Amino acid sequence: MTRWAPLLALPLALLACGAEDDAGPLEIRPGASPGDAGAAGASGSSGSSGVSGSSGSSGAGSAGASGVSGSSGSSGVSGSSGSSGVSGSSGSSGVSGSSGSSGKAGSAGASGKAGSAGASGKAGSAGSAGASGEAGSAGAGGAAGAGGAAGCPAEMTPVDATGAACIDRWEAYVEVLAGPGWTPRSPYLVLDGEAAEFRAASAPDVVPQGYISGAQAKEACLAAGKRLCTITEYRAACRGPDDHLWPYGDVRVPGACNEGRAQHPVIELFGPGTPFDSAHMNDPGLNQLPDSLAKTGSHPLCESANGAFDLAGNLHEWVDDPGGTFLGGFYVDAVLNGQGCAYTTTAHSMSYHDYSTGFRCCL
Repeated sequence: MTRWAPLLALPLALLACGAEDDAGPLEIRPGASPGDAGAAGASGSSGSSGVSGSSGSSGAGSAGASGVSGSSGSSGVSGSSGSSGVSGSSGSSGVSGSSGSSGKAGSAGASGKAGSAGASGKAGSAGSAGASGEAGSAGAGGAAGAGGAAGCPAEMTPVDATGAACIDRWEAYVEVLAGPGWTPRSPYLVLDGEAAEFRAASAPDVVPQGYISGAQAKEACLAAGKRLCTITEYRAACRGPDDHLWPYGDVRVPGACNEGRAQHPVIELFGPGTPFDSAHMNDPGLNQLPDSLAKTGSHPLCESANGAFDLAGNLHEWVDDPGGTFLGGFYVDAVLNGQGCAYTTTAHSMSYHDYSTGFRCCL
């Protein structure tokens, strides 16, 4: 049975991220499928902060002065450990189902948003609210619909002024091939053991995918006809032409991006003394707590100069580094391992995942 702990004033090393969920009461469901994650979300190179252990270290840290630590290599069953996880249905993402090979996303209804089109996943988003929401050109490999900047697909923007590469404007969610077309997958579940073909998609006002490894993120981008961003591309898009520390400027503005949550979600969900192991760190309920993971683009001040959102905070984002690197921080912390755009975590291999790990794609 899930235990809910009262809010506690924790040391800086235990700052945690928080999601905005306006979908109503949490829905209690069984935990997720087996995962291979081990260490804490706010991980990085080991040091005095105590936020994470280096890759390969043994033993998971416990809540308290030791901070959030553990080994990236430990295995375990994701989902709840001694507690039912909270599993939201994919309907909470707010994305209408995308179409099959025709490349036309489903109608968006009142929201005016629709899933990406065709096998390439490069469809443009739907038009204005209440319109039919047909986006993208026909064909399995169709190019983007109208609205992309400097030749980028509509859901992307140039990394920098050169226009040599494009980056998703929003953190990615995952679609699976179900029947005749693609449908959004629950962003609260690990992808370990996923039998269906899956791909990345990007759109505003959806819950992005956490609980994803670097290897899975790379696979999802490739299936969408894209790729993981390089470290250089990600930082260039985040910093903008003026090389800012944060997407919006050089001085941190609390609340501008989704970072700085006062209580670690593992402690809030399971109580003090809970080990930061794979089972607890991959529980689907973590990213459904109030003030935890936010929908894409819901922090309008956290927009970079080129129009990309949440490059700092919300979710750690995997980049294309075989050694394993994610950037930007997450909803608990975007300061301890470097401020905002400089935030870098290198403690885990590409097989690691927990509630805080997400991604976006480049092209």
